[in-house]
Amino acid sequence: MVAIKVLNLQNEEGCKRFDTECQVMRSIKHRNLLKVITMCSNQYVRAIVLEYMPNVILENWLYGKEHQVLDIFQRVIIMLDVAMTLEYLHYGYDTPIVDCDLKPENVLLET
Repeated sequence: MVAIKVLNLQNEEGCKRFDTECQVMRSIKHRNLLKVITMCSNQYVRAIVLEYMPNVILENWLYGKEHQVLDIFQRVIIMLDVAMTLEYLHYGYDTPIVDCDLKPENVLLET
């Protein structure tokens, strides 16, 4: 199983960033970041194929109808993992990477 991120080809700005995003995602390696399997790009589709992670999105734990209660220890662990990943992106790579889309729905939890 894989997860596929498909780009909206109607968005010109997104198309311009696609190649850069592919290059960066292909070269970064961190335990808290999904691994890129492959990418495909042609005149009809642009997509990134990622490893599939069947677990829960942080947003569902915080705001979903059947949300779980996170104790303070679980919250601190999540915050530390996100902070360590951001630290890697900012300082552990040749060129600093800024994640402009960090939000609870983009944080996956292992259960």
